[in-house]
Amino acid sequence: MHVLLTNDDGIDAPGIAALCESLAMACRDPMLEDLEIAVSTIAPDRERSECGHQATLGRPLRIITGANRRWALDGSPVDCVRVGISQFISPVDLVLSGVNNGGNLGVDLLTSGTFAAAKEAALRGVPAVAFSQIRHPDFPVAWDHVPAWISPLIARAILDVAAAKPFLRNVNLPLESAVGDRAQPRIIDCDVDPTPFQLDWAEMGEAECQFSTSYHCRPRVPGGDVQSCFAGSISLTHFDLDRLVGG
Repeated sequence: MHVLLTNDDGIDAPGIAALCESLAMACRDPMLEDLEIAVSTIAPDRERSECGHQATLGRPLRIITGANRRWALDGSPVDCVRVGISQFISPVDLVLSGVNNGGNLGVDLLTSGTFAAAKEAALRGVPAVAFSQIRHPDFPVAWDHVPAWISPLIARAILDVAAAKPFLRNVNLPLESAVGDRAQPRIIDCDVDPTPFQLDWAEMGEAECQFSTSYHCRPRVPGGDVQSCFAGSISLTHFDLDRLVGG
């Protein structure tokens, strides 16, 4: 099995290092001991957050070779997946995107480069999972908990690929402070919350304006991905591959 890692925070982001460590932990699961798993990484050469499903067609893409099957690309996360599942490397069986430094919940999915990478893979027939970690300015950034939290979900994805089950999934990790004394948050299957942000409008001058919002005070539908993750659970959303485009 060949697993491709990518993200939208850039090749040197700590989140993709945490994802690699999480995959290594998942591969130690006894249920996977008979599987031979190869790993490649193709990620943007710099941060490409909130680029959505942007793709590059009007110019060549520059590929920067690194060690241990790692490449940086001067393009978007979608570009990285397109390169990765093309003839550039051997056929890819699973794409893992993230771990994003910030949540990708609800309407965030419209602008998320992390989710777009996974969606591009799924549209092209490759199972994929996007991972994101909610952040709050009042709490320090940490990554050490991530492998224990998501390695079971990665192991599950690998087993589902082996069983020939196509899928697209989006996973969000809660703030550690919301988890309390639980070593492992609950994983809740939930739908995408379609509620838009409440926007504040400000005129900045004669020809300028600015919108602002509060990410942590956003509306939330009971049982949706926003409410579930903000309440301290890992939100897991499954997408119908037949409805990724259109109604």
